[in-house]
Amino acid sequence: MGGDWVIEILENNPRFNRRICPSDWRFSASIVGMISFFEEEEIEFDLGDDGFYLYYNYEDISTDNDSKYFDYVEKTYHDSLHHTVLEDLIDIQEKSDEQLKLIKEKMSGNTIMKKVLKGVNAEDEETILEKISENREDIIRDTFKNAKFGYAKFANSNKIRSEEGKVCRLNGYYVDTSRKTKSIGFAFDDKSRNYNDFLEFDFIPFAFTQDRESVFINNNISIKHLIKSNTDILNNNQNTEKLSHKLNKNFRSEIFYNFNEASTFIDYDVEVILKNQDNDYFETIFVREEAVEIFEQISKIDSDKQYIQKALKYNIKINDDYYINILNYVTNSVINLQVLDKLIVFLFRYKFNIKSSDGKNSEKSNYGFLISQLIRVNKLIYRKLYDGGDNSMTYKNVYETAEEVKRKLKEKNMENKLGSYRSKLIGALTANDKDRFIIVLLNLSSYAQVQFDFLTLLTKDFDLYKNVAFDFVSKLNYFEDNSTSTSENTNQNEGE
Repeated sequence: MGGDWVIEILENNPRFNRRICPSDWRFSASIVGMISFFEEEEIEFDLGDDGFYLYYNYEDISTDNDSKYFDYVEKTYHDSLHHTVLEDLIDIQEKSDEQLKLIKEKMSGNTIMKKVLKGVNAEDEETILEKISENREDIIRDTFKNAKFGYAKFANSNKIRSEEGKVCRLNGYYVDTSRKTKSIGFAFDDKSRNYNDFLEFDFIPFAFTQDRESVFINNNISIKHLIKSNTDILNNNQNTEKLSHKLNKNFRSEIFYNFNEASTFIDYDVEVILKNQDNDYFETIFVREEAVEIFEQISKIDSDKQYIQKALKYNIKINDDYYINILNYVTNSVINLQVLDKLIVFLFRYKFNIKSSDGKNSEKSNYGFLISQLIRVNKLIYRKLYDGGDNSMTYKNVYETAEEVKRKLKEKNMENKLGSYRSKLIGALTANDKDRFIIVLLNLSSYAQVQFDFLTLLTKDFDLYKNVAFDFVSKLNYFEDNSTSTSENTNQNEGE
């Protein structure tokens, strides 16, 4: 969508000469960032009667007002800027050895700090403060534009506070026109390019959360909705007791796996924009109502012992260069309403080093606990895709049947047979051989002298009730899985 009407010049408005509406996410984020800036710097603006336009004066955001722009940057990123951290350290009366060491580090924190404080002794606090004061705006500009947490995370650092350019300044949108021209236009026509760059985009960083993976909620029904959604997530983000901090401040954890926290900013179809500082592009996630309902159900069934949250922390090492991040895998599967069958079967078959995202608890495992939690989530996805199906009583019967099989085999001192049958069942699942799976179940039922009531469901519609098959195989894991505590292998299907 072009920007020629998204941002309009007003000729007959007595108070304002510009207005902007939240069309795509870039303009929505610009609005949220500008409003935060206007409010903090006490600059006049208005949302109009319909609440769908932000009215303002261009002079207030232009390069003529850079002093206020960088004043706002300093306030917003106070704890991340070298010079403000240095000032705070100098204010401390009795400094520890660690704080004295940090003062020296901050004095040479980046190129501009080295330049400004060149030749100044770390003990000469008065001169340090004087030099910072004299060069404050230059220090803020240079630090912010190049910082991975700052402007460079979102846009081409060379374009900060520049007027409208030939191509969009945002990362993932910017193209060096001195090298590429025709190749970026439709049908290789340079004139067909949509430049879509505005000075207003310099306010986009202020709309995102300040994490390694920053977030913006494009709830653009109205500007008021935009402000509320992003204010709520910012407030949640600052609370160390919230879920994001419990799961390593990962946004995907906070926004999706604790519905009580997330419902204030995601409770229906909405677009979520993510910007990871390690990526040179923005990621867009469209969260549909069906996915929101699944996350809500996960939050409810996991609210007590939080087994699912524990499982989400793990990464699966495939080789030295590749891990499967369980949190991202499951989140993306729910968002896209894709079942977890392949991952579950994969974990049934293979044993790798498993470690949590904090790098601890690395050990050999056959993923008994992890698989059981993935099955819980998979059931919810299936029920949303196939409108009902199994129920908690079905899985209670599966659990009781598996326990009875294990008890009977143990009484006969034939625990080794359990592993043999389990391998055959996993082989059938891997090959997606439904008939073979049912035959192996019948043989196991006969061998253990245990009736499998759930078998009728699998013969009726194996695909619909595949989680019954998964759950039974998972419950047969008792004799093999010694790394997982008994409490984590108990029946967890109540309320599901």
